Amino acid sequence: MGPGKSNKGKFKIAEHVLFAKCRDGFAASADRDVMLALDTTMTPDLQRKALARHLVHQVQMMRKEARPNVEDRIRISVDAHGEVAEAIEEHSLYICTETLAVELRCGAPPRDWVTREVDLDDSRINVAVVRA
Repeated sequence: MGPGKSNKGKFKIAEHVLFAKCRDGFAASADRDVMLALDTTMTPDLQRKALARHLVHQVQMMRKEARPNVEDRIRISVDAHGEVAEAIEEHSLYICTETLAVELRCGAPPRDWVTREVDLDDSRINVAVVRA
C-alpha cells in the first residue's frame, strides 16, 4: 500500500500547513494546492503606467462631478513637467481611450475649462477638462 492510501484504495486526508515566505521585492500566497509568487518591484515603466492610471481616475472623477452624458467626448489639458509629462505623453492613447477624450494637451489650461489640482507621484499638477 502506497503513502496516503488506506486499505480500501481511498486516500486518507492528511493536513499540511504551508507558509509562503519570500525575499524582499516579492509577495507570495498559498491556498489549497496553489502557490503564487509575484515580483512587486516598481520598475520605471510601471511607475509611468501608474501615473497614467491615476490621471485617468482623476479625469473620471471630474467627469462624474460635471455630469455629462456617458457618451460625451471631452478635451483634456494637463499642466505637468518632467517625468509626469513624459508619462502622460507615453500613455496618451490609453488616457484618451479610457476618458473618451478627443484631445489631450500639455500646458496651462484655458480659463473657461473645469480645472482641478491633483497629486500625481510627488507632483501637484493642474488638470482641466471641457466638453468637446
